[in-house]
Amino acid sequence: MTFLRWLKQQSDRSDAVGDLARDVLADKCLKYVRTAEGLRAHIRSHSCEISGALRALDKAVREFGASKAPISRGG
Repeated sequence: MTFLRWLKQQSDRSDAVGDLARDVLADKCLKYVRTAEGLRAHIRSHSCEISGALRALDKAVREFGASKAPISRGG
């Protein structure tokens, strides 16, 4: 699963990641953006309030990375 697909699935959350996901879903300019870095560049070039959006993006990237981490089976 791509980062952006994962992020869009977070749109029902009531936190900064959910806000970011809803913004991404509403932004028609993002139809060709596929990566977190592409989204970061888009936020920097189009947003007046970038600090909150970038913090939400950093949190989302961490959560996405953790969701892809291999599960330890113990032993």
